[in-house]
Amino acid sequence: MASTPAGKAPPRIFSPTRRTAARRRMVALQQVPDAPRYLIDDMVEDVLERLSFLRFEPKTALVVGDYSGALAPALAAQGVAVTQAEPGAGFAEEAAVRVTVSTDGPARGPVVERAQERAAGVQDGLVAHLRSGEVSEWSSARVSVWSDRPWNNEGAQLPLVHHAAVELSATFTDAGALSWWLGDVAESDDVQVTAVEWRLSPATRVRVEREVAADAVHVAVERASAYADALGLASVSAVEIADAGLLAAHPEAPAPMGARLMAAHADSGPSFSLQPPEIVVTSVVEGRFRAE
Repeated sequence: MASTPAGKAPPRIFSPTRRTAARRRMVALQQVPDAPRYLIDDMVEDVLERLSFLRFEPKTALVVGDYSGALAPALAAQGVAVTQAEPGAGFAEEAAVRVTVSTDGPARGPVVERAQERAAGVQDGLVAHLRSGEVSEWSSARVSVWSDRPWNNEGAQLPLVHHAAVELSATFTDAGALSWWLGDVAESDDVQVTAVEWRLSPATRVRVEREVAADAVHVAVERASAYADALGLASVSAVEIADAGLLAAHPEAPAPMGARLMAAHADSGPSFSLQPPEIVVTSVVEGRFRAE
């Protein structure tokens, strides 16, 4: 496999920034009253028609890029839980990667020097990716140096061995750039990849958690309404709604009708996975309702 020179990022044929800008411009132009929408209208109609041919009824759907806003309501009317995503807003999944540069040998000076040289090469690559926008941040720890005298399989203590190590971490926002960079650093026997943790960006996480929490509350209200209907009660009003475990206990009062929905915890993918995994966001809410 061919590798890029140290400190040089892989070439990018298409610019993600320009793609995002073109998408946003198209969406803005579609807000004009007389904008042509026949293509997106035909696409929405075709999707709905094809789904009607299926022998099963989908429970969930992810709608990406429907700037007409027609597909999601049509699916929701059929009882499908719809999640919408706009490519113009960007997909900001992140991968936090950690690598360790480690060297050893009989002489302390050359061992430390080789560790610093290898770490400098890794840093050059991260700086290049930072400048190209594929890395949002990176850091490097100081060189750690220690010595020990190992034992052989015959129980004899061997001469002193010196060790040096440098830990580096970076946050990649581009899966392709991460794969390319890891391929380069893995060619050195002195560099070990210790972890790759996929996660949501802070902005995406806040937005998704708010959406999931709102969905959890809606389900709790619907569940309480169903209980009230079963009891022949007409109206239901929320008394308290909070995250799980935050409702005040009232042991002296009769147990109120409640509803709980298990829905957010950000769960990242397994270490060393170079493909962004599905990240599950869950929200747990508790509610007390009054029915009359």
